Amino acid sequence: MGADGDLIPGRRARGCRAFACCRGSEVLAYGWLSAGPEWIGELGLEIRPEAGEAYVWNCLTLDPHRRQGRFREIVLAIASSARKEGITRLWIGTIGDLGVRTLPEIGFTPVLCFAVQNLPWIRYLRVWPAEEADARLVEAARSALRADGRPLLGGSVLGRHGRRRH
Repeated sequence: MGADGDLIPGRRARGCRAFACCRGSEVLAYGWLSAGPEWIGELGLEIRPEAGEAYVWNCLTLDPHRRQGRFREIVLAIASSARKEGITRLWIGTIGDLGVRTLPEIGFTPVLCFAVQNLPWIRYLRVWPAEEADARLVEAARSALRADGRPLLGGSVLGRHGRRRH
């Protein structure tokens, strides 16, 4: 898992599960599934899935295997496993254009949109409902996301710069 390899024991200790798309012993793509709290570094927020929910994160296709449908494959495998375990809602996010087309094609519904602006000494996060998002899903997403330990209720969050490796 590349540069994050040293994080695997800690992730597994808190109940995170890794999924991999392999050809023989070669890993082509991977992703993680968590039913407990996780830090979303790109947003500077924490997600705390409710009972029956989980968070799909850190999905990555290794360079030589990109543009071959591996992202779709790994997300579908994670979703299938979660469904068999009784998980009824999965949260997943995209960065930039990555996954924007694929996720709706495989059954995910856009709920919230984010824009992050890093200013000197502070990070500004703007949050708004996705076009045509169901109001109940928007409320559930805002409840699952946390800024400084509190549910994400407003339209923007100010915070300090900082990274957490998890």
